Amino acid sequence: MSKRGSAVVLLAVVAVLAGLAIVATQLPKMKRPAPLPGPERGAGPDWAPLRADLEAYIRSQRGQFALYLYDFSSGSEMGINQDAPMYAASSIKVPVVLYLYDRAAKGALSLDETVAYDPDTDYATGSGVIQYTASPGNPYSLRTLGNLAITISDNAATKMLIRRLGLDNIRAFMAGLGGRILFPDGRYVSSARDMGLYMRATKQFADSNPGLGGTFVYDLKHTITNEGLTQELPGVPIAHKVGAAGTVATDAGIVYAGDRTYVLTVLTRDVGDTEVPGFNAIGRISRVVYEYLGRR
Repeated sequence: MSKRGSAVVLLAVVAVLAGLAIVATQLPKMKRPAPLPGPERGAGPDWAPLRADLEAYIRSQRGQFALYLYDFSSGSEMGINQDAPMYAASSIKVPVVLYLYDRAAKGALSLDETVAYDPDTDYATGSGVIQYTASPGNPYSLRTLGNLAITISDNAATKMLIRRLGLDNIRAFMAGLGGRILFPDGRYVSSARDMGLYMRATKQFADSNPGLGGTFVYDLKHTITNEGLTQELPGVPIAHKVGAAGTVATDAGIVYAGDRTYVLTVLTRDVGDTEVPGFNAIGRISRVVYEYLGRR
């Protein structure tokens, strides 16, 4: 092609582009397509009917109740008197042992480390075997103490863990998880909401630390008690920790209900003259929640 022909073609192209530019300025601007929505959690349950049923049941009972419910599928929660300070009894051992495993996961301590039994500081009546079998100076590994505190609710093992880990450190850990009632005056007082947060943290820890977290959840699923959350749900996997003291009955757990996993914590007091009516009430509440979420 001659130079003159090339120049003519070039001018034609420039003219076409210029024309398109003019047309473009006269057309209305088109909006950029909105991005496709990403995956979202499922819609949360309608808690109103469940709350009404539970409140009606609680009104039919004696004593005090507090409960907290968290649905992992939707990230939604519901509570009744969930922030009321209540005696948690041995359920409060959950954040103590969770802190132990958290320290081990971060390499801050070894579960093989031993703690010597000191009856002056560690002796405790009630649940457990250490009070009967230990002599002064007997060593117990942190792994053993954590297991005993959960599976048989050993009170001496719990005191030894608290002595080793430090109560202030445990309090700070609980506060970091969102806890608000932190061993006031050293008492085992908490709230249904706080206990629910510790159980939520337990599942999250197990999900991210299958080894240590799996051991912790296994112990929670295999305690010597079959009361509270589990007693009307035979065969349903529940990782939980009960507490009992006089007329106090408590339970805090993770319920693995097929595709739906949730946390339920129930604290009771004075439902009956012993802890038994309280555990019966917790069992009934557990079944009502399970069946309601199953229908959803």
